[in-house]
Amino acid sequence: MFKRCLDPTDKMMVDEIYKEKDVQRLRDKLQHMKQKRQQLQALQSEVSKCQEQTQHRLDELYLERQHSVEELESILKEKRAIHEFLELSEKWNVINDSVHIWHQGPFATIHNCRLGSEAPVVPPHASTEAMRNKQHHQRKQPPPSPPRGGWNLFGSSQVANDPSSPSNHPAANASNASSNGNGNNNHAGASSVPKVTWPEINAALGHVVLLVQILAQRSQVTLPHTLQPMGASSKIYLNGNANSGTLYNVHFEESSLWGRSNLRNFHTALNGVCDCIWQLAQSQTDKTVAVPHHMVYDKSKVHWKIGGVILVHQNQNNNNQNGNGQQNGTAGVDFTRACKYLLTNLKWLVAYSVKHHAQR
Repeated sequence: MFKRCLDPTDKMMVDEIYKEKDVQRLRDKLQHMKQKRQQLQALQSEVSKCQEQTQHRLDELYLERQHSVEELESILKEKRAIHEFLELSEKWNVINDSVHIWHQGPFATIHNCRLGSEAPVVPPHASTEAMRNKQHHQRKQPPPSPPRGGWNLFGSSQVANDPSSPSNHPAANASNASSNGNGNNNHAGASSVPKVTWPEINAALGHVVLLVQILAQRSQVTLPHTLQPMGASSKIYLNGNANSGTLYNVHFEESSLWGRSNLRNFHTALNGVCDCIWQLAQSQTDKTVAVPHHMVYDKSKVHWKIGGVILVHQNQNNNNQNGNGQQNGTAGVDFTRACKYLLTNLKWLVAYSVKHHAQR
């Protein structure tokens, strides 16, 4: 109605006014949109920066996680290795690793010290058979090749005249002459009786005394006698301690003037050591690790029997000798066997201590 009342010129002015208002409104809207766009761009850049920071932090955490996983695997692996080493070390035993009881031919040894007197004589036919086997083995070997310089016309080698040859050495010639000159020397060497000297016996008994004392302490067994380990000069207090017991030497001095008396005292001390070993064997509750050789005290002979063999040493200066200065019968061999049975029982006592007293 208002526009109808206006003339055409006024209508055009009104239209222009409306158009300007529309344009202004659009401009304001455009300006507002530009501000919104700028705000969105600022937010977008901030979001991108936050995303970059988040991704960077995520990468750092991922690397830290990988490092932690690798460190955990390394720790678990080290833990398994330590656990396996612990299980292995729990099976270790100082006595089992430090006390070496073994044998050297017919002799039993402890720390490579032989305990015994004599070994059985090697029969002559055994040495003869060994010599035949050696000769038979030599026949199977191929003939030697010609030496340097060749063979001469007389069948001998030119190297035989060489003073640097080992065969021309005076010691070699002397040994060949001694071995070929008398054929009975081989027989004498084969039938010689190996013997153990008293210093070695005393050293072995010192190890035995120390081992018995350690086993008694680990198993908490009260021994009937008091042991005093002193190496090759060990002692024992029979029926008591240092204040109430009687002191005896668990060693023998061969150069002493009181040879027979010292040997009797030595056997008394050896009986005391056997008493202690028997007490340890009786204290065993697990009979699956019982000592293999029976020990019994023979009151008639006043000595211990181990595995049915009497434990007594017949010294060479005793009266139990024949006209050639050798022991009568097989007393030395029996003493060697009895000592071998004794150390075998000790080895079983060590095994029992390892099995039942490993944590003490």
